[in-house]
Amino acid sequence: MPKTLVQRSNFLPLVAWNYERWRGRALSLLTRSPFPLARELRLLQDWGAVRRGEMWLDAGTSSGVYARALADAGARVIAADISPAMLSEARRRSAAYAGRIEFRLLDVERSGLPDASLGGIAVGASLTEFHDPRRALEEFGRLLGPGGRLFLMYLRAAETRRGRLAQWPFKLLGVRFPDREDVRATLERCGLRRVRAQVQRAVTLELYFKESSPDAPL
Repeated sequence: MPKTLVQRSNFLPLVAWNYERWRGRALSLLTRSPFPLARELRLLQDWGAVRRGEMWLDAGTSSGVYARALADAGARVIAADISPAMLSEARRRSAAYAGRIEFRLLDVERSGLPDASLGGIAVGASLTEFHDPRRALEEFGRLLGPGGRLFLMYLRAAETRRGRLAQWPFKLLGVRFPDREDVRATLERCGLRRVRAQVQRAVTLELYFKESSPDAPL
């Protein structure tokens, strides 16, 4: 499948090298209020309730920010990305995590990982860059076992005309702005329910919990 312009930019070594510098300021800029990366990572660890030795997927790891936070909480982590440049930068920044983080060149929309093989999945902004966010969410539902948690951070679709106009140029580059209710409806069909949420302007953080297979008998 052809890559969008925003996806192609992530293949550039300079973009990968600078990503974490941008990421540290991104939510403060987007929410127009102090929102340091450390606060976001605490939400990931606290909401995710990571259990020691549990397997998590960092879907679209970029420079490995979420992967390292999950490993710090005791998880074993698969850090996946489609960009070799991003994976190289993530490995460089995560040298102290050998044996706790496995880096994979992988399209998480079609991961090929076994059903119900994960205790948790973390998606930090990558939902806005997937070709098909709905397909990615369905894949995450397939991968999570009962009791699995899905942590999402994404930029939601604007609700006002002014907001939609502001998002339009970014859509031309391939940026997706998922509708919150579409996200919830898709995940509910996969057996997940939303249990935590925090929204500041477009920035949306949510936690979903998988109780059982949607096909399990009642």
